[in-house]
Order: sequence, then structure tokens, then C-alpha cells
Amino acid sequence: MQRRHFIQTGLGTLALAGLQPMALGAEDETPSDPLPLTHKIGRNHGHALELSLTDLILVLREVDLNGPVDLDIQGESNHPHALLFDRNVIEEILIQGQTVIISSDVAGHTHAVLIELKPS
Repeated sequence: MQRRHFIQTGLGTLALAGLQPMALGAEDETPSDPLPLTHKIGRNHGHALELSLTDLILVLREVDLNGPVDLDIQGESNHPHALLFDRNVIEEILIQGQTVIISSDVAGHTHAVLIELKPS
């Protein structure tokens, strides 16, 4: 399932439940976030990961409902890569504070992506 689709679906579900979701925006729009997610993509050449803590919780819900989720990190690069998120990966981020995920192998290479919770 595409990241945008399940995030939109998840936000719709929150609205139906009467809950107000946090605004999903660029990291610089939420400087007071006490637990921002940061990431570093090794040997990067234009790839990007858009993932907030709110997104991560929605990914966890999707994983629980439908199994592992691939998140695209193509960004400005001319080729895609995906990161596979399962329950173990999400728990490492939430409990240990960080994880490293190896991207899918495309164009003869992969990327190691470090994702961290950074308390401010």
C-alpha cells in the first residue's frame, strides 16, 4: 500500500473516531515537537524519507492490520528505493530510540538508513 494512501486513510479513521490528528508538515514547522524523528541516508544521492512520529504510528496501525509496509525513499533521485517497516522495526524505533534499515536493492546498490527519536 502506498504511504500517502494509508496515511490519508488513517487520518480519515481518526476523524471518524472524533479525534483530531496532528498536522502533518515539514519538520521545521513543528520545532516544539518533543520527540522528532530524524534520519540519515548513507551514500545518499537525492533520496529522502518523509516520516514523522504521527506517520510512524499510522504505519504501525497499517502493519497490525495488513502486514509489513514499504515506504518509498526515492526523493529527487532518478530511481526508487523502499524501506520495509514491520512491527520489529517500529518497536526498535519506539523502544530503543533508533534503528537502521537497509533499503531495497535497486540499480545495483542499497542504502543504510538510520532513523532516530531525538528528544529535544
